[in-house]
Amino acid sequence: MIIPRLALRNLLGAGLKTWLNVVVLSFAFVIIIWMQGLYDGMGGQAKVATTDAEYGSGQYWQEDYDPFDPLSIQDAHAVIPESLQTQIDKGLATGVLISQATIYPEGRLHTIQMKGIDPAQSVVNLPTQFLDQDGEELPALIGTRMAKNTGLEIGDTVTVRWRDAQGTLIAGEWPDWMKNGEPRPESDRITWSTRGKIWSKDDPLLPSGLLGPVRLITAQE
Repeated sequence: MIIPRLALRNLLGAGLKTWLNVVVLSFAFVIIIWMQGLYDGMGGQAKVATTDAEYGSGQYWQEDYDPFDPLSIQDAHAVIPESLQTQIDKGLATGVLISQATIYPEGRLHTIQMKGIDPAQSVVNLPTQFLDQDGEELPALIGTRMAKNTGLEIGDTVTVRWRDAQGTLIAGEWPDWMKNGEPRPESDRITWSTRGKIWSKDDPLLPSGLLGPVRLITAQE
């Protein structure tokens, strides 16, 4: 009984300082628990969203497919087995064809992973109904990060090139100047630079050569 009495006497003797410490510590603990719950909730929601968009309730992989080996994508394809085709016909599963491809936004090159899926599917949580469109152009869905990296926006048209199952190159939306082997029109030539000055072909060359100390010298025989 001595220890509890001594502790109570010290708390009452400290007065306002004690209650300030109690309030601050209580508030800090509440904030810590709330933030931890928020982070756990965000992580759980991201996990659920990724699972719904990528895997559904489970996947069957072609025996040669390895998601961690991009070199396996080219040969990892096969005809859908009859047992799985029955599930697809019932709307309980959907096939996904993955292929390596290249896009050329504004003449720049970006390697991508292109996936084909039935627009009428309802297995994965993706708005694939927007892919069911008529016309010469092939509609596509991309993520916000890819859109930011490539500079693409809704409604933009981009050139895509990929190989089919026989290894034949297929290109979508090649411009006429590229089909005819001509240079890009000057009005469509766009580039960017990280420097403040834009150099032209008539500007004098900058001094070049080895500047500063060197680590080694290579000589001829």
